[in-house]
Amino acid sequence: MVKVLNSFEDLGKAVYNLHQYGVTSHHDPIKNWDMPQINDLLCNFPKDARILDMGYAGRNVLRLCYEKGFTNCIGIDLKVPIYDKVAQLWFTLRHGGKKRYLLMKMNLMKTAFPDSYFDVVIALSVIEHGVNIGAFLKETSRILKNKGVLFLTTDYWEPKINTDELYLYGLRWNIFSKEELEHLIRSAKDYGFSSTNDEISPVSEPFVHYLGKNYTFASVTMKKEFGSGIET
Repeated sequence: MVKVLNSFEDLGKAVYNLHQYGVTSHHDPIKNWDMPQINDLLCNFPKDARILDMGYAGRNVLRLCYEKGFTNCIGIDLKVPIYDKVAQLWFTLRHGGKKRYLLMKMNLMKTAFPDSYFDVVIALSVIEHGVNIGAFLKETSRILKNKGVLFLTTDYWEPKINTDELYLYGLRWNIFSKEELEHLIRSAKDYGFSSTNDEISPVSEPFVHYLGKNYTFASVTMKKEFGSGIET
């Protein structure tokens, strides 16, 4: 399933839904657009489900998982700064001293997790930052259980925006076009993923403005089906 942020009404509903769910919202309203989607997704899984947040920056997904009572959550990133470790410790102490999530330094395209380990893999605003899409899909397919779900978001705009001169976090930045997003979805099927309602709605107004570029967000939800056509 593909969703695109295409109105201020979408943002308003997202913030309202988070408050209705009793979930902590982000101080930047636009960062809340994808969180209700994750909340709804997690309602389909038991509290002991294994959840991986790839590129956990900000720990927003991990906090959401904690507030919903999930107990097997891991966040990975290329770096785990001391600030994040301290923030995790402080969060743990404030909530009874029981650590509900782990932070680990790891490359999301080549993790150390066993095959078929996770029920849910989440990657918010990750794949547009120097990620090899084939390697990403292959790895997420490997570590997801059969019927597990991959939820990802990315920067998006149509027509294509040139970002060749820009780097974020020391990595090349790519704002996905419609053609690139459709190619990702088609490629995912080769790695055992399936999805429905893949039509990408047109957007007339950009809602994100950063480094001189105007764009929006898109989310993709896919289910891992048994087997794939890719040799490992």
